[in-house]
Amino acid sequence: GLLKKMAKKLRLDIDHSRRKYSLIESPLYKITTKRKLAIILGVQTKELKFLIHDQKNYQVFQQIGKSGNPRVIQHPKGSLKVVHCRIASLLGRIDLPSYLHSGRKAHSHITNAQKHLGHHRVLTTDIKQFFGNFI
Repeated sequence: GLLKKMAKKLRLDIDHSRRKYSLIESPLYKITTKRKLAIILGVQTKELKFLIHDQKNYQVFQQIGKSGNPRVIQHPKGSLKVVHCRIASLLGRIDLPSYLHSGRKAHSHITNAQKHLGHHRVLTTDIKQFFGNFI
């Protein structure tokens, strides 16, 4: 449909230039229906259902990670890529709380641990291959 044509014509980038807003001001906050989600993402409900269930919407390949081990990459294609960029742009505009360290520039597991120094209780976990291959 229209999204595929847009994806081919436009270079898709995540938009970080717009103003930031609080979580409760986000269009994604407390979405209660698929219809509302489709409107926010700029697709019809029928197309959203198709994007969710069609396995051909991903280019699946292996890439060697920093550790030298292969990892499976599921890269969205076409209309799904447009929707992913829209979601990433909306999420990227949310002001993050100061205690959040993951996925932020100049923050890491080390800066997170430094914030917890001197506390009496610390819990650490390690989830191996949290994002499995669902395709």
